[in-house]
Formats: sequence, C-alpha cells, structure tokens
Amino acid sequence: MPDKIKEFKAYRSKMNDRILAAENAGIKRFFNLDTAAYQDGALPGKTKEMLGLCPVMAGLQRLHQLPCAAVQKDGGDPGGV
Repeated sequence: MPDKIKEFKAYRSKMNDRILAAENAGIKRFFNLDTAAYQDGALPGKTKEMLGLCPVMAGLQRLHQLPCAAVQKDGGDPGGV
C-alpha cells in the first residue's frame, strides 16, 4: 500500500509541474488560491481541509441516496436516475 501512495504522490507532483510549466495565468491563479486557502491562519490547515471535505461527503451521500429513493418511489429499476 505505501508504494501506491508514493507512486500517486510522485505522479501528482510530476503532473503539477507539467501543468504549471504551461504558463497559463488562470491555472496559476487557481493553484495559488488553492494553496493559500489551506495555509495555517485562524484555523490550522488540516482543520480547513476537513471542513472542505464535509460538504463533499454530504453531496456524495446525497447522490448515493437518489437511486434508492427512485426505486422506492416507483417500485422499479431506477434506470437513468
């Protein structure tokens, strides 16, 4: 498992360098904004990361519940839901 994590981190670092080398102002602004958002300040950076994950997890939970609700409501296969 640790090898997969190391591989992922190396790949992500390589791709970040490649993306930033493109000299795209919009992408550089996004990277700077993302980096600055998680800097330690009034709240520690790790706390900010966890607070950012909460709405994502709530959204995923909601998406997971949608097909189940469609099956219960219609009594059949959710199909394209």
